[in-house]
Amino acid sequence: MTVVLYSSSDRIGLISLNRPEARKAVNREMALGLEAALDRLEVDPDVWVGVRCAYDLGLVSRLIEPGAALDEAFHLAQQIASAAPLSVRASRRVVLSAAHEHDDALRRISKELLDELLASEDASEGLSALAEKRAPQWQGR
Repeated sequence: MTVVLYSSSDRIGLISLNRPEARKAVNREMALGLEAALDRLEVDPDVWVGVRCAYDLGLVSRLIEPGAALDEAFHLAQQIASAAPLSVRASRRVVLSAAHEHDDALRRISKELLDELLASEDASEGLSALAEKRAPQWQGR
C-alpha cells in the first residue's frame, strides 16, 4: 500500500497521508514518501504550493506573521529548553529514528525510552511539581 499519495490539479499539488490504521503516524516508509513527495512538489513547474498546505499536513506546527520567524524560533527554543531534558532527548531520538527504522523497531524504541523516562527522578519531580502547582526542577536523571 502506498502511504503517501501525490496528485496535482489546477496548479495545486496535494500530498495525502494514507495510513489510517496507524492514525497517520510517521514511520520510515512515510518519512521517505513525504520526502519524495515534497521533492516532487519543488520541481513540478505546474504546481504552486502554499505554506497552509504544509500546516494542514502537519509538516509545519504553527503559522506566524512575516518577519516574526526569529522571535518565534526563540520562543519555541525556550519552550523546549524548559521541558524535561530526558524527554526532549527521547523525543528527538524517536523522531530521528523514524527516517531509518520500521514500525516494529520504532514501537520497541518508544517503549524502551518511555520505560526509562517513567523510572527517572525527573518523572517523579514532574508529578510532584504538578501536584504542588509549581515549576518542575529538572535534573536530567
